[in-house]
Amino acid sequence: MSGNNIASLLADSGKIFAGTYWGVLYVSDDNCITWQQVTNGIYHNEVKAISKIGNNLIIATGGGIYQSNNEGSSWFRTDTGLAAAYVYDLFIDGQNIFAASEGNGVSISTDGGETWSYPDSAMASQSSQAVVVKNNSVFAGGTEGILYSSNYGISWIPKNNGLGSSPSHLSSL
Repeated sequence: MSGNNIASLLADSGKIFAGTYWGVLYVSDDNCITWQQVTNGIYHNEVKAISKIGNNLIIATGGGIYQSNNEGSSWFRTDTGLAAAYVYDLFIDGQNIFAASEGNGVSISTDGGETWSYPDSAMASQSSQAVVVKNNSVFAGGTEGILYSSNYGISWIPKNNGLGSSPSHLSSL
């Protein structure tokens, strides 16, 4: 696996999965001594996030969302209705999947990834690189700082008090 630029990792059931910026997904079941490529059916670059929903692996890529129901041996697209092509991050909350994406903010699937929606159309024009859920509150991070939803993504407000507008440590370089 040398020479690959790792973009995402997942540890699950004694296996380590590693996604690369070049669109390749690897798995190791011997504590990273050897790696096997498990990319059959993934046709886009940058495996940005790897997660698991139920028994399925799910990945976010530079070209959409894919799932595998056989430990990565084969993959299928699972992003019907997802307007964004470039997905940065995933967060699993039960059977709900939140996807942070370029130019389309946070989209939500309430059926395990079969279909996707954007509860707040104002969020659809945002770029989000990270998403996390805590007690039905959704937090999205991106070019506008932190956006917060207290109603599971139906509406969003900024929560940037104290974040600053640019990294202060860079001005001293």
